[in-house]
Amino acid sequence: MKLTSSVTFFLMAILLISPLSSRSALASAWEGIWFTCEFAQSQRAPDDGCQMFDDEGFAYEGGQLFYLRMIGSTETACRGEKQGQCFKRSLPAISVTKKDVAEVRIEGDTLIARYLGCDQSYRIAAQEGFMAVFPNKKTCFWSRDRHFYIARYEGDITVITP
Repeated sequence: MKLTSSVTFFLMAILLISPLSSRSALASAWEGIWFTCEFAQSQRAPDDGCQMFDDEGFAYEGGQLFYLRMIGSTETACRGEKQGQCFKRSLPAISVTKKDVAEVRIEGDTLIARYLGCDQSYRIAAQEGFMAVFPNKKTCFWSRDRHFYIARYEGDITVITP
């Protein structure tokens, strides 16, 4: 089964794993804007320290996850030479589209993403300049043994309504 972009980013919701044990502590630690590292691969960390972001990311706001897509990039140094599908982490401001994805459940130091009737848990490891997120073990058919590499975007965003 091929996953759509929205489903793929629902799976990105699993990136919100935290060693914090309360919902309020999780919110303060994970509130904000996050993007995947452009030069990461399925199970290999980015070789640029996550200085270049992919154009897809997410926002975590009050226990709700939103899919973000950066629009208007003119960056030419993207993986696969795909112009506009990445942007520099240091960019001071970007425009995005925003779509509601899901709520997530936190149990201790684990995030559990429920999708299509199946619960999948993930864990996180801090690395220099970014976070690595990976499944504890594959339990859902929609889950892949992919490691996600993400970092917080610190610039300003403007949400564009399609």
